[in-house]
Amino acid sequence: MLKGNEWKYLFRELIIKYGIDVYKQLKTNKTSLYNWLNGKSIPNSKIQTQIFTIFKESPKDLIKYSKLKEKTLETMTKINYTKNIINVAFLVKKDMMRRSKTSANSWYLEYIDNKIILIRYFDSNKYWKTVILPTNIEWSENLAIILGFWLGDGVTKKPKNIPYRPYLTFVNRDITLLTKIKEFFVKTLMQNENVFDIEIIEGSLLNNKISKEYKKEIRILSNKIRWKVHGRWNSIGTCLHIRNTPLAFLFNYLLINIEDLLDKSSKNIKGAFLAGYFSAEGNVSTINKWFSFNETKKDRRNLIISMLKNIGFSAEDFGDRVNIAHRNNIREKDTKLFNKFIKNHLISYPKKKQTEMLIKGCFQRDIDLLYMYYLYLCKESNSNKLAKSFGKNKDHINKVFRGLENNKPKLVNRTRNGRNEFNVIKLTSYGKSIVEENKIQIINMLKEIKRLDKYKRHYKSSFILTNPKTQEKNNSIELMLKASGI
Repeated sequence: MLKGNEWKYLFRELIIKYGIDVYKQLKTNKTSLYNWLNGKSIPNSKIQTQIFTIFKESPKDLIKYSKLKEKTLETMTKINYTKNIINVAFLVKKDMMRRSKTSANSWYLEYIDNKIILIRYFDSNKYWKTVILPTNIEWSENLAIILGFWLGDGVTKKPKNIPYRPYLTFVNRDITLLTKIKEFFVKTLMQNENVFDIEIIEGSLLNNKISKEYKKEIRILSNKIRWKVHGRWNSIGTCLHIRNTPLAFLFNYLLINIEDLLDKSSKNIKGAFLAGYFSAEGNVSTINKWFSFNETKKDRRNLIISMLKNIGFSAEDFGDRVNIAHRNNIREKDTKLFNKFIKNHLISYPKKKQTEMLIKGCFQRDIDLLYMYYLYLCKESNSNKLAKSFGKNKDHINKVFRGLENNKPKLVNRTRNGRNEFNVIKLTSYGKSIVEENKIQIINMLKEIKRLDKYKRHYKSSFILTNPKTQEKNNSIELMLKASGI
């Protein structure tokens, strides 16, 4: 006959092996089963007889194995690692104990050794799941990048009445970037394919061809894809969900302790964290020649500023963003620091490319091709005419073409008249070659501008064919459409 405490261990192993169906096979109710699992009571003699009849495993062996796992977990929680190692076993045990008081959400230890922990539990959809975690993880540059990106472009807000979100979510449309994030979790945190799924949110104005191609390409990440149409946008957003509650608990711990973790970290790890954040919410202003972290939460801006200043940047809070290299007297220093500590850790290829262009002195953006194409057709113009033609203010036009003039090599030449105002702006021979090399991209941008016209929407928040207030056509866009045969 089993002792009272041994029933708890036996039922843990039975539920790991057979799932919640144990209570059905014993013809009892869930409440009784949960009480037995937590040692609050033991089954009556009739149920005990059924257990030895239905389940063929040796009760003594199951109990012995369950106690061994408990002992191993306890041993792993007491290991004193170096400051760069996070004891995952300790964290798992902590939440297992919390959950044992709310039995319906219990975690069951399926396996543990000095490398991995396997946990079984019922998810929010009542599916019986097995997930895996390393017994410990290194607080490394790679983890800092992922954590920085999660804080910038992930979902960290927890629903009401629970201590943390039951899964991780990373938000971005860049498939290459999301693939890098997935690879990190598979290789470093031992995640199986079945924990990943994709949610696509597309605007109702999105080009159908772009939508179909994107949904086809993103299957590299997961076959579990769902999507919905929401809002009058011409863009697409993607959520990479990682359905692993213990892993979400680990990241919640990292979030709560982020300031302490970073405070004790090297400049390289701090730079990696900032690179992850910048990959999510950063901006390279090729016109103003600065870098900024876009962030509306003051506590997050304070964290970013603290890390930047610790590395040596001259960071400044602008209310909804943090700027660096934004003044002439600090630009060279901040740009060198960005190149040394942040650039090589960026996981966003477009932002890494923009950074490299800025450092090299290249200032051309994709949308600048439209300004250049207009000059290509008109041969020359001036800032006043360009401002009127594109519906922009003169200061903006001057910034755009100052950047194109400062590009290495020059894309435009600007000639001043006697009153020290810009008079004539012309493409250089190099500028002409860039336009000719990018004709297909220019035509595609113009097609999108024309397509969005019927919805009264700007292309990339910059260009529109028909002014929604005056109903007047944009002369410059009309000229380029006609020249391109669109």
